[in-house]
Formats: sequence, C-alpha cells, structure tokens
Amino acid sequence: MQYAPTSLMSAAQRRDKVAWPLVQQAAGELQINRNRLFIKGATARLGQEGATTLSKLDLQIADLRDIVVDINTQMRGNLSDVAQMIKTSPLNSITDQALTQLTATGTAEHQLRLNLPLQNLALSKVQGSMVLNGNDIQWQPSLPRFSKLRGTLNYTESGLAVNNMRLRWLGADARLDGGLRFNDTVTAGPSRLSLQGSVSAEALRQLPEPALVSGFAAHLSGSTSFVASLGLRRGVPEFSFSSSLQGLGVDLPEPLNKPADAIWPVRFDNELLPVAQTRGSAHLEQSTLTLGQLITVSYLRDMTPQVPQVLRGHIALGPVTPRKDIPEGTVLMQVQLPHFHADDWQQTLSGWLGTQTKEDQAAKPASPQAMAFMPTRFEVGTNELLWLGRTFNRVQASADKQGPQWRIQLKADEAQGQIDYKPAQDNQTARVVARLTNLVIPPAAVKDVEATLSDSPKDLPAMDIVIDNLELRGLKLGRAEVEGFSRAIAGGGREWVLNKFNLSLPEASFQAKGQWGGVGRLQAKRTQLDFTLQLQNSGELLERLGYKGAIRNGKGRMAGQVGWTGSPFSPDYTSMGGQFNVNLDKGQFLKAEPGVARLFGVLNLQALPRRLTLDFSDVFSEGFAFDFVRGDVQIQQGIASTNNLQMKGVTAAVMLEGKADIEHETQDLKVVVVPDLNTGTATLLYTIINPVVGLTSFLTQYFLKTPLAKSTTQEFRVQGSWKDPKVSKVDGNTQKEVKP
Repeated sequence: MQYAPTSLMSAAQRRDKVAWPLVQQAAGELQINRNRLFIKGATARLGQEGATTLSKLDLQIADLRDIVVDINTQMRGNLSDVAQMIKTSPLNSITDQALTQLTATGTAEHQLRLNLPLQNLALSKVQGSMVLNGNDIQWQPSLPRFSKLRGTLNYTESGLAVNNMRLRWLGADARLDGGLRFNDTVTAGPSRLSLQGSVSAEALRQLPEPALVSGFAAHLSGSTSFVASLGLRRGVPEFSFSSSLQGLGVDLPEPLNKPADAIWPVRFDNELLPVAQTRGSAHLEQSTLTLGQLITVSYLRDMTPQVPQVLRGHIALGPVTPRKDIPEGTVLMQVQLPHFHADDWQQTLSGWLGTQTKEDQAAKPASPQAMAFMPTRFEVGTNELLWLGRTFNRVQASADKQGPQWRIQLKADEAQGQIDYKPAQDNQTARVVARLTNLVIPPAAVKDVEATLSDSPKDLPAMDIVIDNLELRGLKLGRAEVEGFSRAIAGGGREWVLNKFNLSLPEASFQAKGQWGGVGRLQAKRTQLDFTLQLQNSGELLERLGYKGAIRNGKGRMAGQVGWTGSPFSPDYTSMGGQFNVNLDKGQFLKAEPGVARLFGVLNLQALPRRLTLDFSDVFSEGFAFDFVRGDVQIQQGIASTNNLQMKGVTAAVMLEGKADIEHETQDLKVVVVPDLNTGTATLLYTIINPVVGLTSFLTQYFLKTPLAKSTTQEFRVQGSWKDPKVSKVDGNTQKEVKP
C-alpha cells in the first residue's frame, strides 16, 4: 500500500520522482466510521526491499474532508535503509536537506510519529526517538565519523537532541550532548551538539578534509582533550573545536615548536555566512583557527561546488594587525616576529604539500586542494630572517604570486631590491631575475652561500642578476652582473653555463664566462672560466681588496682561462689549472709584506731587495718601480709557473722563471737582475720572451750575442714561503744565501 496521490505532490517532487516510501505486507484492522479512518495494531514492511519492519502501527485520519494523516509506529531496520528513505522522500525537504549526505551502519529501533496534512505537506510534523546500540554515522564526507554510538536520539522535523550519548570519535571515547536544528530559521530547541573527548595526532592524520589539517597533523605527536560542537545552517555543518593542547607536541619551525606538556589554547571555528553576506545561492563558509597570541588562520570558502573553493585566506604569525582588504583569490601570510626561519618553513611546506622528492627525481605537483590553502602573498617584518642559508637583519619584505612566478620586494641591512622567481616546471629549470641596489655577503655567510649553491648544476636556477653595489667579505666590489642557465650535455648530465659574470669598479673591470658540470652522477663536476681583468689602477684595486701598500698605480690587463674541480663558488686550488697573461704599465711594488694575493704572489719582489747587498739597493729602497710587467703564467694542479715574466725599472730590469704553490703559498723562482740599462741591455727587456723558448734559453742566446752584458747581470733564487722567502745569490754553479 502506498498512500500519496500524485495530485498531492509538488511539481518538483513529480519531476524528481520524490515519493513517500512504499508500505508492503500490511496486516491489521482497518476502520472507517463516517468521515474518520483508523488502522490499529498493524504490522508492515517499509521500503523497496521491505527491510524495515513496522509494528504497533496506528494510523488515524480524523476528517476525510480535510485529510491529516496521523501515524504512530515502532520501526526496526538498517539505518542505511532509513537514511536512504529520508533522502528519497518528502522528508528530505521537510528536514531542509540536512541529511542528504548522511551514511549509517547497523540496525536501530525507532518510535515514530508523523502528522501529515496532505493539503499542505510543508506543515508536516515528525516526532520520534531512535535507540542506537553501537552504530556508525557520518553526517558528511568532510566530517569525521561518529563510531559505536550508544544512547537515545530524539528527533523532530526541525532538529534532533541527545543526552549523554557515548561514542568513539577520532579514535577515542567521547560524549555527545545537545541538539541540532535542521533549519536555521527555527528558534526552538538546542542549536548545537556538544562533543567532549580526546584526540590523538595519529587520528588527526587520518582526516580527509581539509587538506591543511591533515598536513599540519603530520607534525604532531601525543594526544589532548577537547571540547567541540556541531551545528547546521542551511544544511551545511558548522563546527567548532577548542583545547589547551596539553599532551600534544608540535614539531614545526619556530615559533610553533611546542613541547607536549605546554599549554597553548587553540580554537577552531567554521560557520556558514548569513544569506545577506553571500553571493546569489552560494554557501560561503568562514573557517578560523587561533593559537594563543602566536597564530591566526582564516579562510573563506565557497561550499556550493562539489569541491569547495578557497576564495581568500589570511595567516598571521605574531602580533599582526588584521587585514580586511584582502582581495578575492588571495591567501595572505603576514609575519611579525623577532626571528623567522624561512628556509625551515619552506622545507616544512614542501613536505606538507607532498612535493619533496629524492635526489634526481622530479618534484611531484601538489594537489590542487592543498595548494588552494597556500599563501599567494607574504608580508614579513622581522629583526632576523634566515633565507637561502643567509641571515638578513631588520627585514621588511613582501612577495606576490603572479601566475607561476613570485615577485619579491626586499629591504634589509644586507640587501635591497626586487627579485622575480619562477619555479621549475614543464622540464624548465627555475629562473631568478634580480635587480638589487645593494647586496652584502659578510664573511660568516660566505660558506653558507657556497653550501647552498654548490650542490649540483641541476639545482641552480637560471639567473639574471644585477647588483648596483656588491659587498663580499667586507670588500666593496662595485656593480655586479651575473647571467647563466642550466642545460643538458652530450653523454648525459647537466652543466650550468655562465654567460656573464662582470664586476665594474673605478679601479678595474672584470669580465668572465664559462661553465660548470660534467657527465654522470658520480663524476666530479668541473668549473671552467675565461676571464679578463682590465686594470685602471692596480694599487687602488688591491687596496680596495684589503691589501693596502702593495702596489702604486699600474695600468694594464690580465686575461686567461682557469678551471678546477668543484663549483664556481668554491675554488679548489689542488685541482686548479689554466693560464693567463699579465701586461701592466707604470707602477711600483711597495714595501708591503709579500703574499698579499695568491695569483700576484709570484710578482711581488719586495722581500728580494731587503735581502740583497748590491750597489743598486737604493733603487729598491721604496719598492721596485716599473715601466711594465709582462709575461705568461701557467697553472697546473694548483702550481703556478712562468718562464718569461719581465719587469723593467728605471735603472734595472728583472726577469723571472719558476713556480709557486697557490694552495701552500710557497715559491721556487729564478730571478735575473740587470742593473744597468744601457742601449745594449735595454733590448734585453724590450724583446718579448716567447714562453715556448723560456727565460734560460733566451738568456743563453742573448749572452752569446752580447757577452759583455753577462758581467753586469745578477742571478738569484727565491725559495720558501711567500711570507718569509729565502733568497740565494747564484754565482756560477754555486748558490750563496745573501743576507741584508
């Protein structure tokens, strides 16, 4: 028997085939007395499969001229069948569709009363109670399941109520009290269910939604007690949660690293905005999390689509003034802390989003649901920021995501300017474009920068960097330009190509280009550079580099190639090889200590005149003045050697051949001094010595042509360290150390 004439259904119900459930196998006493109808003590089965039994079924229509059906019965059956009947019957609209996504398990007993005015079913009344004996109920997929429910649930068409119902929630025992209103326009009865219990970190990690919570739970340990409540607004759940968090440890970067026994009051609320604050038929949900004075997180989501969409969000770390002007599509993170470790947070968020991978494996894209919660704008104010392995002081910074690219505005003691960063994607390496007015890399940070940038060529992004004022290890190096990119090479592997590395100073300009890389994962990567150093004033350049009083004046050029095993940022002298040419004019070596610069050490002869007892010692009394210094230097496995270095002074000339150990700062040089530059001997210096011939062969040929010049020529040998060289005069086949 089914009593719900089509004429009494609404047009929407007829179109959607919404009907009251079919009553089958009805058996009982039917009485009709004039305009009254009764069914007493009947039994029946309900639903398509007849799985739900009805007993003690009493039905009454007091007036057949104005039909109001009054039903009173006991029911027993599967909760899943009852839930399905509610969803597919007019009860779904009567309860404001609050039970549309309800799923349930197990059997239950009901005491049910229905009052159905057929002329106006919107005025129907439902009253009942249900005894649960270990059933599981899940209101919506986004909410945790209520398991092993035990107790009595009372309900009407407008809501439900429970008292001291016991259950398992998030893996622990809990207690449920209070009630729910299916329709928020109804004012009678309790409006929220209250839930008390405890929750463990492991249980939170099992939550399917929202993605942000399960990611956060990965950094929790232990368990804590809580108080929660559940309400409904227009059929959408509203949830709140509060706890002291005592017993729960938090393993996150500062300031969110919480010991388990510490008390950190936390509160989470999500609520559906009133209709007046929504757009059209959208259901807008506001979620807010507060953790003491440390952090506030809030999101506005559109719950209308099948997958809820984040419209805007705000994450505040520290005492930040709340922002009310956040545009739609933006998740703003504001940081106002004494210290902020951005590198630790970046690593945490990468693991949070599931994008961390093993070496040589491409990063996995994060799920769109998780990415929707991630900040698209940062505003950071901190006295100390640790970022890219470096410490920045007195920082004010902002970062905006524009498509896949980030634009960073940075103002700090160590750096100021704009940085554009585009992450790697679609087999394209990451790219950095920076325009900085200044960048300071202090001595303590140099090793950190090298370690950050020197792991592998594939880890370096493409770079286009211009720095108006670069300071490195306390040295002001002027304007710097860096341009390079990573590329695949034949035989496998990658290399980083340095298109440009330029430094511009009043005293000099430096240009270099090269590459860094190699074939195979385990093979050591090698750096190779071609460079040119154009000198306007060698002495002032060395003074800028911290070597005051080494050379006065000196204009010219150094150019060549150099390479070593390792990154461009960590020269390895033991594997270094290459060559360069030196050509300087009009300068003077001063009375500074030797060894002021590794590659210039072989040119510095200040220790030589201090240890010679020769007639021309006054020439060197203030340092050796030269008209020019020229020659070629070869480097092999960190040993620099020359066989044609020539220096011409006013009344003397010096020629060198030998070698210097750059790593250990030692030398073994042959020094030939010509004290009297007459017309004959002057040609000795104006003739450029071919490095293929070398100094010894050149002098042998020269002395054969001008034997008298040999008598005025002195030869010395310089050995030992750069700081304390040992000078020996060479007389024929003997060597004699010359003391001052």
